[in-house]
Amino acid sequence: MGSMLRRLLAGAIVVAAPLALAEPVHEQDVTGFDPSIIVGWGGFSEGSDPSDFGWAPGERHPSAAIHVVATYRLFRPLDLGLHVVHQWLGTRGLPEGTTAYASAAAGGLIARVHPLSIWRLDTLDLSLGAGLDLFAYVRQDTRAAEIDATVQRDAVTGAALPLIAGLDVFVGRTVAVGATAIWGPWWRVESCASQGNGPTSCQRVAAPTQQYFFLGVSCRLHVQFVG
Repeated sequence: MGSMLRRLLAGAIVVAAPLALAEPVHEQDVTGFDPSIIVGWGGFSEGSDPSDFGWAPGERHPSAAIHVVATYRLFRPLDLGLHVVHQWLGTRGLPEGTTAYASAAAGGLIARVHPLSIWRLDTLDLSLGAGLDLFAYVRQDTRAAEIDATVQRDAVTGAALPLIAGLDVFVGRTVAVGATAIWGPWWRVESCASQGNGPTSCQRVAAPTQQYFFLGVSCRLHVQFVG
């Protein structure tokens, strides 16, 4: 996963570098489309009793993640838009010879406020926001060592409430780089499982809420649509 994270960071730098030579942002450029890509490290805190979260074999641990936030800056203090995340998870505690792939994903709406913009600090941007991800799930595919081993698929679905804080510095007219932290509860509503090509069985679950955490570096573009 370390090499994956390095590749994601390198890609973000390649995209941002040609634009970073532009002029500083100006007052008339405040409103507009603000897509961001954030890469870093994240995972779930499963509380003091991991057995409460035993929806799939083994244990899942933090790993690389990528978040995309695409918002429109309505006016200086506020933007609204979409949030999407793909979180890879490491797996441990599996029987010898067993491998697994685990990941989480979510998507929904997000709103952010930019308090420093009130004082016309256009080169430094602090953002605080909250989202509602109605399409949140964690899944795992588990396979034993045998050549003809059947793949076991497990997944839990639900909703999430990400709380996000970021600090960006504009290095050009259209490019900002910075750091972002995300925390939020993930509620599990339904658990599904299947073996090989067999049918999938699902049931409602009443399990403790998982806490998601993430810390990463961001690259944000500022785009205006010229009429």
